[in-house]
Amino acid sequence: FILKWRRIMSVEQDTLYSTGEAAKYLGISQSSVINYIDKGWLVPDLTMPSSGRRVGRRKFSQETLNSFKDKLSKGEF
Repeated sequence: FILKWRRIMSVEQDTLYSTGEAAKYLGISQSSVINYIDKGWLVPDLTMPSSGRRVGRRKFSQETLNSFKDKLSKGEF
């Protein structure tokens, strides 16, 4: 529990990007980002609770997006 809490705290201190912002940063559509998440290829750093039936808001750190962008440019997906 403590390690998980520390990870969340360190992520919260960094700038976090929404799904739409991540799409712009990566140069792809928002639906592509969601597809990559569904396939497990792009994992959010933080998923915030939602109300109702909607999926929680997903947030990404710049480090996560840079790593994914490198893999995407190398054709690893």
